[in-house]
Amino acid sequence: MSEAIDTECGKDFESIGKLWLSKNNLVINIFTSAALWGLWKLRNFICFQNGHWRDVQSLFQRITGMLIDWKILCPVESMPDFEQKLCKMKYLAGRPGRLGS
Repeated sequence: MSEAIDTECGKDFESIGKLWLSKNNLVINIFTSAALWGLWKLRNFICFQNGHWRDVQSLFQRITGMLIDWKILCPVESMPDFEQKLCKMKYLAGRPGRLGS
């Protein structure tokens, strides 16, 4: 997510929550909210619907779909920044996964 938004957004909820205190981070806040919501929905899918973990790209694709739906929440003056970050997110969701060692 940090790669898509060009900002180190943190490694836990508290560090992400600190970004929410500033109105200057509106686009970043939309992206981090979508990421947290996507993780929560994935957790529910695995826990309650007997789903299975596939890969990070499928999670990124869910988050990207959510961001497309949430585009309406972004103010007009922040839309160019939102669109730029959304393009990066689409790229991340579409690129092949990394091989582990």
